[in-house]
Amino acid sequence: MSETVANGLRFHVEVLQRAPGPCERRPKVVMVHGLSVDMSSFYLTIVGGVAVESDVYLYDLRGHGRSEVPERSYSVADHLADLVGLLDAWDIHEPVHLFGNSFGGIVALFFAHHHPERVASLFLIEPHLSGEGWGRRLAEGIVGFGDDEADRQSVIGNSPSRIRWAQRAETLLRTTSVLEDLLTEAHLPSESLEALRCPVFSIYGSGSDVVEEAGARDRHIPGCQQLIVPGCTHRVLAEASLVVRDHAVKWVRGQNKALTPCT
Repeated sequence: MSETVANGLRFHVEVLQRAPGPCERRPKVVMVHGLSVDMSSFYLTIVGGVAVESDVYLYDLRGHGRSEVPERSYSVADHLADLVGLLDAWDIHEPVHLFGNSFGGIVALFFAHHHPERVASLFLIEPHLSGEGWGRRLAEGIVGFGDDEADRQSVIGNSPSRIRWAQRAETLLRTTSVLEDLLTEAHLPSESLEALRCPVFSIYGSGSDVVEEAGARDRHIPGCQQLIVPGCTHRVLAEASLVVRDHAVKWVRGQNKALTPCT
């Protein structure tokens, strides 16, 4: 297990990289996972393909996976400070291609807003809503999960691994300030989205609970490319991992080719 200390916390990290060949560029991709999961959500789905095109940096968010679990400080601002610290610890000073899934998409959007010089592009997978009151709505959705037995079964079922995931998520929510911090989150106004200058790609499941509002938000992002995958939900990363992987590889390859050719 690899560990890196950043922003005063210990993070579980994984880095997939190799030395570039002659006249080969290896862009840097950093992946930010969603709430209550960990880096394996990327590792088991799209990392293999993306790592062919780029050096990939993954980490478990604070309180998640094998990273340190502080009792408090789970705001977006805390996650942004963590990411700045990790980039510095990795000695990455060039702009990175930032991938974000679900809540990780929110972190990626806010990071591009606050640190545009450190972001080459955004690849967003089911990024949560970011408008007024988004944190409260997300907190209410988390608390209400499980009230509908059919919904709970569709996500967890009788799978031992999914049951363990649900238990870890419950512990996180019960013993930390995650929900409390969500209630006071600031939103990302449309003028901030309109000011983004990096290329952005977003992908959603057609049956996602955020696709309509998030899709409308994307229209405020200049040149945002959007893809909707039929028959998928908010879990499109797991449900259509090959589709997401292929578009991720194409995205990184295209961004890399857009640079001035090396001679």
